[in-house]
Amino acid sequence: MSNNNDTFINDLESLHKEICSCAKCIHRDLCAPTYTYLGKDNRILILGEAPAKNGWRISGRAWYEPSGKITATGKILKQLLSEIGLTLEDLSFTEAVKCAPLAPKFLKECGKNCYPFLLRQLEILKPKIIIPLGVRATELILPKFNKFSDVVGCSHQTEFGIVIPIYHPSPISPIGYKANVPIMQTIKDILGS
Repeated sequence: MSNNNDTFINDLESLHKEICSCAKCIHRDLCAPTYTYLGKDNRILILGEAPAKNGWRISGRAWYEPSGKITATGKILKQLLSEIGLTLEDLSFTEAVKCAPLAPKFLKECGKNCYPFLLRQLEILKPKIIIPLGVRATELILPKFNKFSDVVGCSHQTEFGIVIPIYHPSPISPIGYKANVPIMQTIKDILGS
């Protein structure tokens, strides 16, 4: 491992310790967190909204349950990525909100408190493309838009990379797969450039 890789891992571990000691959000689950899942490279970072109480924080593997079974959302995302020749293991993953809010109504408060941590993660990871999953994750990284339909699938150049929001690939969403297929092609085109 090179010195650059050592510095990269040390920076992430140092930030992880800071996040663990944060006590700004009082409406949160104090679960043992994992803050970044590193894929094969950092060109693409998937940005979730906030951690579930079970799932990858317990399993240690993004998109997988503690039992080793892929999550329902992971299945849809896997299928979408296969359309452009990528796998779940190719991508890095983190959440915009680092703690687990006790209820959805606390997401904005927690998101505001976690935003500096997210920015520092982005500075360390330096992704080319950031893909927020759904409205809530998009609001936390692109806070100035009126309707999600105005920004979803569009490329937004920011100081921390190109942000391309997608519809949340949840099985409860009727458009979680179909509406994201053309967005995947946009992502493939940007990766190829």
